[in-house]
Amino acid sequence: MSLKTAYLLEKIHSFKFTFHGSEDEDVYGVCILNYAAFPEDLPSGGTLYLAAIEEIAQFSNLSACILFIPALHLSQCYQQIIQIIMQEYKRNAALVRLYDAFSAATTLPKLVEICHQVMQNPVWFLDRTFHIISYSCPGKRRILFPEILKRKAEHLDHNPVIMNANENFPTRHLLAPIYEDGIPGGYLLVFEKDNLFSDAIDMNYAAKICNALESYKNSELLSYRSSPMEQFILNILSGNLTNSAAITQQFLHITESIT
Repeated sequence: MSLKTAYLLEKIHSFKFTFHGSEDEDVYGVCILNYAAFPEDLPSGGTLYLAAIEEIAQFSNLSACILFIPALHLSQCYQQIIQIIMQEYKRNAALVRLYDAFSAATTLPKLVEICHQVMQNPVWFLDRTFHIISYSCPGKRRILFPEILKRKAEHLDHNPVIMNANENFPTRHLLAPIYEDGIPGGYLLVFEKDNLFSDAIDMNYAAKICNALESYKNSELLSYRSSPMEQFILNILSGNLTNSAAITQQFLHITESIT
């Protein structure tokens, strides 16, 4: 997933700056412009340029994305942006390792560890009743209040959601459904502990993890699943599925897949 200039501008809010260009531009690298050594051929697209705000007049006619920073803070800002980009590369690399893990005999503890690397925060795998299957923080198993999570899951609508801290969960947390044949067979839970959430980006990564887990056939995870019809019945009996239209739609989906 590429970074947008808008995301980087949000992350460097501690600096005073003037931005020239599109905030929707994809960013893959960063470069400092020096007017005294200004290149004749300036690559366009994919690069966020930094320049001293004292030289803004010399660069104001360029179409590239340029971040003007006081010369005193140029180096510091450059290093911070490099760290943000490298962090994103690491998350994408971990996501690739997660996909590769599905073709190997990967244990659940290793799988959840890779998901921790993708999310950059502690991760829990939960079964359909919100009880813990596996988690990435050994020795720090937390009480998850299944009934509270169940009420929150009723509003997920197939998509991950980030929820605010409360008396039971002292940090913000992300909950995402792992579907099997159109029915929630488990959940991904992430706590905002090691790093602050970048809401849209973290929800995107969570959705990719859940989509991958939906097709994961490791026997350890399968032991927590059941047939689509059994899941359907259990979701009704447990109160996870109460909407009559949703019940009818899922029942038709299951019966069509059987026939």
